[in-house]
Amino acid sequence: MNSGLRQGTACALFVMLGMLFVLPAGAEGPSNAELFQMILELKVKVATVQANAAVARARRAEKALRQTQDELAVAREQLEVGGGAVETAGVSGRMGPGSAPVPWTAADQTGNIYASLEAIFLRPSTNQLHYATGSNPDTLTVGIGGIQEVEYDYEVGLRAALGYRFPNTGGNVILRYTGLDANESDSVMVPADSHTLRPTLWHPDGRDNADAASATSQIKLDVFDIEAGYNFVVSDTLDMRTFGGLRYASLDQTFDVIYTGDEFTTGISNSSVDMSVYGVRGGVEGIWEAGHGFSIFGMGAASLLAGEIEADLRRIFPRVLGEFLALTS
Repeated sequence: MNSGLRQGTACALFVMLGMLFVLPAGAEGPSNAELFQMILELKVKVATVQANAAVARARRAEKALRQTQDELAVAREQLEVGGGAVETAGVSGRMGPGSAPVPWTAADQTGNIYASLEAIFLRPSTNQLHYATGSNPDTLTVGIGGIQEVEYDYEVGLRAALGYRFPNTGGNVILRYTGLDANESDSVMVPADSHTLRPTLWHPDGRDNADAASATSQIKLDVFDIEAGYNFVVSDTLDMRTFGGLRYASLDQTFDVIYTGDEFTTGISNSSVDMSVYGVRGGVEGIWEAGHGFSIFGMGAASLLAGEIEADLRRIFPRVLGEFLALTS
């Protein structure tokens, strides 16, 4: 401001001197006191202009600061809420540790609790769900009419997570659940080209034929994980997380078949498999910011589990002729 004031004073002196030089001959110029007063007034005007300009700059800076603070608040809120679509899609906003979308943070994260909930599409894959086949009535050769079996389609499952981020450490703990309850059924009548329907789950005497058969299978899966992890920044666009913890899983499957007609009044086959396992699990995951609002993420994990499996089988095949055959294991 002092430099601008000096420049303004010099301009004022130059103007005043110019006025003196152009005064007509014989005219009386201003006295020294008047000149001094005029110079003081010009200095005040220059100082006022510069002060107004400084105030305007300060107001613009204050407005820009408030706008920046608002943007930071919005970004912080979005980071805490988390970004994300379904993980199985492979592309989303910032996702979090593990299977469920959880906000990522750097090592200077603030402590808070977070949760996520997903609907996932899974297709169970299992064998040994056949229950009948068409056969040649003359040779009793199995397989002429094709195998009938239960096949699962895609089912909707649930995946949920509840976690806590420790402040200023990059550490976190997560409790995670994955569940699926799938049911599928199938049925068949005597094929027109074979005239015979033979069960594939028959009694060892192997002489049973049926007119119709129906089968139902159910799979129920529950997986619980509790893990501790650590987030760290590899670069401006790459975040990584290592994790380890405990896993418990249970899988229950049933397969029920009913045969009717021909040599059967009602033939029943019931089988079930119940599995419960527990152990340790660990892995690493990462997220890379590809730009333009997109990110690519991936995860690799391994588990070491132990447990027990219980299998039950019960078949009851009463015949029209009064025979009663039962097989239980």
